[in-house]
Amino acid sequence: MPEFAYKARNAQGGLVEGVLNCPDRGVAIRQIEQQNCIPIRIDPVLTPTPVTPGPVPPRNFVPKIFNRGTPERPDVPAQALKIPHSQLLVFTEQLAHLQQAGMTLDEGLGVLEKRLKHPRVQQMIRTLHQGLVDGRSFSQALREFPRIFPPLYVNLVAAGEASGALPDILLRLVKHVMQEKSLRDRVQQALIYPAFLTLAGAALITIFITFMVPQLTQFMSQNGGALPLPTRILMQAHHLLTTYWWVGVLVVIGGVAAWRAFVRSDEGRTAWDRFRLRIPGYGRIVRHSYYAQFSRTLGTLTENGIPLLRSLANRS
Repeated sequence: MPEFAYKARNAQGGLVEGVLNCPDRGVAIRQIEQQNCIPIRIDPVLTPTPVTPGPVPPRNFVPKIFNRGTPERPDVPAQALKIPHSQLLVFTEQLAHLQQAGMTLDEGLGVLEKRLKHPRVQQMIRTLHQGLVDGRSFSQALREFPRIFPPLYVNLVAAGEASGALPDILLRLVKHVMQEKSLRDRVQQALIYPAFLTLAGAALITIFITFMVPQLTQFMSQNGGALPLPTRILMQAHHLLTTYWWVGVLVVIGGVAAWRAFVRSDEGRTAWDRFRLRIPGYGRIVRHSYYAQFSRTLGTLTENGIPLLRSLANRS
């Protein structure tokens, strides 16, 4: 009967290794799952066969310069790596289906590395696969990518590893990610119209000051008399806009850089969030979207067996 060497994770997260005598690989996977373990890798134990020496193939004397492949893009550090939201959805869904089909995590990641062509996704999968080979659990390997896998994702995977129901957990994560994407799309659609009105108003004001104010000023000057204060203000604005436009560009660039640095700080982010919530109309949309996201995430965590206090700590 064939022998299969395996690596698996038990409910405590420990690495289990051994050899099983089974008629085929599928029976070996079922036996491992019956022990409440998640199979990571299963390989048949091959008996060595004598090798007879054969003719030595001729060497390829083509210069190395002609064998150069396309240069690979440098890898991004795991802490800074980020992939599109749609790619995360595809990765999770396909990994869940491969797990349901009886593949181990090691084999499933190998299939996805060949199937998914996005370079950053392939880098992520290679790092996850190396983490499994080094003896870490799948949830521990996911923690290396904080910008891709949020704490909710990692905690649910850890719960699935402990309960032996990782494929079901991954499918629930697919549903959760799709709901989050749908909510985000609805919020963005609700903000498109106000943003369009703001940009259109700014464009109209710029066109008016640049092209209409000189003609209006010339017309009023021909009629004689002192120009009213609003007209003089518009004339000065036109003069500044047409003569010192480069100063405006520098001010905009500096303001954007200062704004980004301010928002990235804890105090700046808190102040900006408070201001956003007080904006009429927009604040209501943002507030309700956060309410929905918090409730859905908390429900997903508690539904999958994570205690309430730990769930609240993850959402804080």
